[in-house]
Amino acid sequence: MGSELPSQPSEYAARALARLRRADLGVRPEREPGRSSVGLCVPVGRLSAAELAELARLARTHGDGELRLTQRQDVVLTGVAEQQLDGLLQEPLLSRLRPDPDPFASAVVTCTSAPFCKFGLFDVKEKGLELIDYLRRTVPDSQRQALDGLRLHVSGCKASCGQTLIGDVGLRAAVAKDEHRQLEAFDVAAMGAPGAGRLGRWIASELPVEQAFVKVAELVGELAAARSPR
Repeated sequence: MGSELPSQPSEYAARALARLRRADLGVRPEREPGRSSVGLCVPVGRLSAAELAELARLARTHGDGELRLTQRQDVVLTGVAEQQLDGLLQEPLLSRLRPDPDPFASAVVTCTSAPFCKFGLFDVKEKGLELIDYLRRTVPDSQRQALDGLRLHVSGCKASCGQTLIGDVGLRAAVAKDEHRQLEAFDVAAMGAPGAGRLGRWIASELPVEQAFVKVAELVGELAAARSPR
């Protein structure tokens, strides 16, 4: 397995990239004294209408009334006064849209996909949520600290609107066939690092979804081992 992964960036570069990847999440001081922005993780970038309305209420109640969407499909509330911060962090919605997500919830970025895109082969947002749950169950807790800033990019077709090749691991929807039926599947890419001038390379094709998840867990484990102090 190890031979499938290109060489890793330096420890310093890896830490710097991790900080950048999570820079919008959590409580961050703003330039104006006494005010902060609060970045919330939106798993796979999917919000319901009710959740969006509630975010608007939270922005008006606790902040300056503004919401900002990030490149990684998360949301930031701005202008939160110091005396409002505890109240905001105790709001029920933040039990799902967490400012301190685990590395798997913050890792997955997906395209729109089916049923809202006519080119999508299947709903990769739902598969993204399943992947988050799978990694939570299978990746040891001891590896999670090393996975800060993990990037898992998922696309629903060959257009790769989910930017598959810039992820530490990338998945692109495909169709696999056996003797009796067609199966939802993924092509798998590994170790994209645009900051280092490197796109990921394809390492597996048309793996049925369950097998693709196993492959992702293996690659994530290798990545954690490569990042951990020796």
